[in-house]
Amino acid sequence: MSIKSMDKVERQRRLSFHALNSPLFVAGVALLGYLLIFFIFLNHLGDVRDFVVIGKPFITQSDRSSIIHPDPDYDYDKNGVGYDGQFAYFIALDPINARYYLDQGFVSYRYTRILYPIAARALALGNRDWVPATMVMVNLLAITGGAWAVAAWCRRRALSPWLALVYVFYVGQVMGFVRSLNEPLAYALVALSIYLFERFPRYRLWAALVFALAALARESTLIFPLLYALHLFFESAPGLTFTRRLRKGILFLAVSIIPAAVWQVWLLSWLGSAGWGQGAGLFRIPLSGLLDLYPLGPSTLEVVEVVIVPGLLCFCVAASALWRDPLVRRRAELWALLFNYLLLVTLLYPDPLIELYGAGRISIPVVLAAIYSLALVRSRWWFYCCGGLWLVSTISYLLNPISELLHHL
Repeated sequence: MSIKSMDKVERQRRLSFHALNSPLFVAGVALLGYLLIFFIFLNHLGDVRDFVVIGKPFITQSDRSSIIHPDPDYDYDKNGVGYDGQFAYFIALDPINARYYLDQGFVSYRYTRILYPIAARALALGNRDWVPATMVMVNLLAITGGAWAVAAWCRRRALSPWLALVYVFYVGQVMGFVRSLNEPLAYALVALSIYLFERFPRYRLWAALVFALAALARESTLIFPLLYALHLFFESAPGLTFTRRLRKGILFLAVSIIPAAVWQVWLLSWLGSAGWGQGAGLFRIPLSGLLDLYPLGPSTLEVVEVVIVPGLLCFCVAASALWRDPLVRRRAELWALLFNYLLLVTLLYPDPLIELYGAGRISIPVVLAAIYSLALVRSRWWFYCCGGLWLVSTISYLLNPISELLHHL
């Protein structure tokens, strides 16, 4: 083979390698993967409305809405009391009167996460029958976009873009998609914010605006902008005085939280309570929620294996890195891993820890922050161990519907 031919082959090899490692290609794999998951569960469940998990007790709770009412051709009894996605569904159908169909004592709390149902309603163009499908579509687009944002961030930090698939196919993410929950959209916006923060340092208020949208999808995402505002305050660069760093950090945080705060004030004036005070509270002693559930049942043991133990390993690695290296203490990534695990997993009341549906969706930011922490931690064995366990749990979750699909084929 001539030197010219060898050079041509080498260029083609490099182009192929570049294409396979592009964020767009990773996002495409995520999209195809979730289209397959949708097909598998549609076969398993039978109706796109089953992704919402609508319970008969709530949809028949009131007659104040002319839009929210039972369909006589649909079997609601199979869903029991339903799951959280039904509340987003009711808000998407009738934003004003949905309050009469929500779980009492948590009405403002459900309205706090307004972005997802409003996005699904907008995509449905106001058509009631399209809303269950558009709820799935919003999360499908969010997961694909989130995959691209994480992959693009990884590539900029000299990490493999394929690491994004650990976040994409984490069992909590898959469960959020299958049950039409807020988390896929909320944390896709977080991933996009962090990418914008890194990619455009001169225009970081755009990242703050996207963080603000994330907070309207799920309030717990505010952990991230708080830490990235502190990152700006401690950032060292020529010409950055203390006053300027303080001003940048405060402005960034203000833009990130003011929309959610204004929305809370509106909920207080409309419904008589602010939503942030109605969610699951915190225990003072870490992991004391598990003690309240003792002896642990099989579903809670699964939470320990998939969420608690891997998260604890990530927590210890992050704490060790922060202790040993003063330079990384100015960065937000490791702090995000620490605080998300501490606040969203170890200090929770027992209810979300009973089964993987609750704990898995809550722990999505731990997985996301673990990926970002790889840029600051030399050893990666801990992530491969956790990532392998997370993905194995996803495969285990998918086995039953896959086997049912294969049986039908």
